[in-house]
Amino acid sequence: MFDRKQYYLDNQEYIKAYVKQWRQENKGQVAERKKRYYQDNKKVISVWGREYYQNNKEQRKKQSKEYRENNKEYYKEYMKEYWGNHKGERERYSREYRQENKEQISEHMKQWGKTENGKISFKRRNAKRRQLGFFPLNKYFDGCEAHHISQNFVIHLPVEFHQNIRHNIWTGRNMKQINKLAIGFL
Repeated sequence: MFDRKQYYLDNQEYIKAYVKQWRQENKGQVAERKKRYYQDNKKVISVWGREYYQNNKEQRKKQSKEYRENNKEYYKEYMKEYWGNHKGERERYSREYRQENKEQISEHMKQWGKTENGKISFKRRNAKRRQLGFFPLNKYFDGCEAHHISQNFVIHLPVEFHQNIRHNIWTGRNMKQINKLAIGFL
């Protein structure tokens, strides 16, 4: 009796070379057959693809991460070229998305604003609006406020300390006293 599996294992290299040569010689036929198959089975392929993606999410993420790490330069150039070529399209899409999902975006920003990174980002944005830099000298913690000891540098102080002495960075009022307190807190 003929054992197909064993025959394949014994002749694996020959079979691979034969298939490769056949594909090269019949490139047009293979491409046309694939195209016809995908057109005839769009729904089945789509369902299979979604199922495969759902069942192998972690594996796909891992493969994608490995690819990006192994091809950093290529990926960087590709994305630079892609975003350069699709700038108007990207802006239009973003504008449409923001208009259609205002409540969702607003809720997301509220939730994000409650996280540590969100709080720091909002403080940085507010400082930029006030034409002040935001380079923290210590870490953010709950119940603190950012005090500018200069136009760029910030020390996070407990609210009670910061509001204890009224001060103004623009006029210099009480800045020596509050800065002594802030540096002592570090």
